[in-house]
Amino acid sequence: MDSFVVDSVVLYNRLDCCSSRLAGAKVYVGDTLCGAVEGVANVYRISCNNVAGSVIKIAQEGQYLTLCEVQVLGIPVEDLGNMINIASDGKATQSNTGWNGVAARAIDGNIANRYFDGSCSHSGSPNNAWWNLEFLDVVNVKTVVIYNRKDCCAERINGASVFAGDVLCGTIAYAADQDVYKVDCGSDEVPNVFASNIMIKAPQINTLHFVRLKYCLIPLSNLEQTTLLTSRSRSPHHSPLQGGVVFQHVLWTVKSPANGQQVLVPTQPVLDGGW
Repeated sequence: MDSFVVDSVVLYNRLDCCSSRLAGAKVYVGDTLCGAVEGVANVYRISCNNVAGSVIKIAQEGQYLTLCEVQVLGIPVEDLGNMINIASDGKATQSNTGWNGVAARAIDGNIANRYFDGSCSHSGSPNNAWWNLEFLDVVNVKTVVIYNRKDCCAERINGASVFAGDVLCGTIAYAADQDVYKVDCGSDEVPNVFASNIMIKAPQINTLHFVRLKYCLIPLSNLEQTTLLTSRSRSPHHSPLQGGVVFQHVLWTVKSPANGQQVLVPTQPVLDGGW
């Protein structure tokens, strides 16, 4: 799970009624308290003072929690310059599958590097193995980052070739003390490589497997340094049953935006037994 430096969290309050219910709600990055909502307003911006984390939690005690929208403003912890991860926007396929190592595991957000932790992809045959990531639209590819398997067989990645469309970005040279490989697709001569797919090909006779294609990166053009991070995962929202104790909290897994634009995914939790 990626971590981000969180500048602030913006909460949009309900306006038709019950606006005071949000007062006192606490905002956390992981276990670190950023602050609490004070007074009654339409919009609140809670400063988190650049705390690093991957989970945002909003907690309220003794009252229903209604959130009409949540925005998380921050930047990636890893120094990626002005680039974002777009790997999870694509559809992953591979030549064939072995040991349940489906292609989508390589973009599942999990960098666990032992195979039976369930997050490594694995081709089913050592003959002409390939892994492909297809996008609906052409994207500007800067760098591809690959997390290798660590429990065994790490040398199998040696000689794997990384392509952005028809452009050969580079070939991986295995190193015994290296778990992560970054392959640049752009260069000083050709800074922008545009493609609708990323393909990784194993040497002609070798099995292809890796933990995660973490970063398929594109430059951002018109964003401020602090970027809007929107949730791609479902937000658990806990609500009281009728007559029960009123306590709710909401979790947002922080993710980078889907493209170079500031996008907003509506988050409208539904209360069970509430109004």
